[in-house]
Amino acid sequence: MVRITVDTVTVHGVGRSLADAAPRGVGTVGSDAGGCVDDPRLTQACREFEAIFIETVFKSARAGLPKDGLFSSHEQEIVSGMLDAEMARAMSQGRGIGLAEFIRSDIMGREKRVKTNAAR
Repeated sequence: MVRITVDTVTVHGVGRSLADAAPRGVGTVGSDAGGCVDDPRLTQACREFEAIFIETVFKSARAGLPKDGLFSSHEQEIVSGMLDAEMARAMSQGRGIGLAEFIRSDIMGREKRVKTNAAR
């Protein structure tokens, strides 16, 4: 049996290190976009979608690896899947890859245009 331990501080540090690499004050998720009121549920939904997207990218990348070898087993695949999910979640809670910010700003921009057109 192979036993794997994951340092959660390191996993959560991935999201923070990506957040530190991005410039400050440039349209972060959760900032006010175009005068529309920010909904924390929208921000959270965008982050969760980004986490799902990142996890899918990790799974696709891992699928390209050889399946035979010393450490290949069903248990290893389960642990790798859990690690991918946790890393994706940690990354999306920081600045992520920008997908959540893009989706949120697009939705907020559409909402602003709808409100502007409705006021006419």
